[in-house]
Amino acid sequence: MRHKLVMLGLLAALLLVVVSPSFAGRTSAATPAAPVATSSQAHAAFLDKTRFLLHAGVGFYAFHHFVWARYKNGGFSASDPHRKSNIVKAALALLFAYHEFKVAYNIANKSNSKTLHALVAPLNKLGGAVNTVYTKLKGGQFSETDIQSLNDNVSSFGKLSGSNGVAIKDRAVPIPGAS
Repeated sequence: MRHKLVMLGLLAALLLVVVSPSFAGRTSAATPAAPVATSSQAHAAFLDKTRFLLHAGVGFYAFHHFVWARYKNGGFSASDPHRKSNIVKAALALLFAYHEFKVAYNIANKSNSKTLHALVAPLNKLGGAVNTVYTKLKGGQFSETDIQSLNDNVSSFGKLSGSNGVAIKDRAVPIPGAS
């Protein structure tokens, strides 16, 4: 339990760090009369591939660990006493994954990277599939075929992104002090 709380805390902190610059207001002291030339100008989409991987990876994690792993372990079967709670958790994980895929889609769409532009259409398709299964689960309609089809979509997108040089991998990261 402690391990899960530490992971959630770290994930929340990471998301806060990524999102907080967009909420910060602009401040300016004295505006120079003439434009000042600097030697290193950062383009508007700084670290596009890294940001894309962060958001797509978090979406993959949510799907793999809260939907696919529970499905493979029989958590959605009628004989499981926690079936309803597993389906609710899976629906919430899919909602979160959909949001993360949408953020990754926006990053890829606005990027100057040809690699990320090649992933825009497949990521949009994946986001639509995730949203469809989420809507069904939210409505209480569970289908093994939907979960398996969604896993196929997630796997094929992961392979496609890897072949384009943007490998999205699910990795366990050791946390100091957590057992």
